[in-house]
Amino acid sequence: MSQRNNPFSDTPLSNQKGNAIPKAYNVKLYDYLQQGNTINFVQARALGINQLSTHIAELREFTSIYSRTVRINAVKFLEYSLQPFIDG
Repeated sequence: MSQRNNPFSDTPLSNQKGNAIPKAYNVKLYDYLQQGNTINFVQARALGINQLSTHIAELREFTSIYSRTVRINAVKFLEYSLQPFIDG
């Protein structure tokens, strides 16, 4: 069964033409976020992506990426998403 794309979402980077296609890790990261997932540095490492903040900065040249600070015990880190975070 083929998967339908949401017409209101950004065009997947893997489908864009020209020199707009960034590094392979950025495509992998963007596709992961496009599925509605959030990501932090621990999840990125599990996907084989190092230097998450660098890849996020490169993706921000093509699309809006939202971030929030997450704190677990004494450790603070950033979590990223293509969708705005809802505080509640």
